[in-house]
Amino acid sequence: MKGTTIASIGLMLLFPLVFNVLFFLLVDTGSMNATRWVSYAFLHVAFLTLLLPSLLNKQNGEEKVLSWSLVAVATFYFIVECVVAAIFLFWWYKSDTAYIVALITQVVLFALAMAVLLTGYLMNDHTRKSLERDRQQLEEAKKQTENENNQTNE
Repeated sequence: MKGTTIASIGLMLLFPLVFNVLFFLLVDTGSMNATRWVSYAFLHVAFLTLLLPSLLNKQNGEEKVLSWSLVAVATFYFIVECVVAAIFLFWWYKSDTAYIVALITQVVLFALAMAVLLTGYLMNDHTRKSLERDRQQLEEAKKQTENENNQTNE
């Protein structure tokens, strides 16, 4: 394995490690209710969603730019989920029906994020295919021009 790959994996694992250590040190897990567990789980789902764009796009060079919109959406979802999870984890967890509100809120946020991410991925794929088609047409036009120039010079 390359050193950069090991470093990037270590960096990716840093958030769950720090978060879980702090969470289990600061929160009394013996008195954890459904609201807190739902928020805890969706925070991890949001983190995995943050890693999704890097798994979807393996291109290099100019096509890598297409993944930036996916990274932005995943980052925005992660930040929003951190705020929502914090609200349910630390302030609004004592109500008997809070877990229902937490579950519905976080499922809707996740569904919206997935819809936007998958739509963006499909649009990027269409753009990638269009760029490839344009490159092929440009190469064909160059070859045709060269052939015409060679015929003219003969």
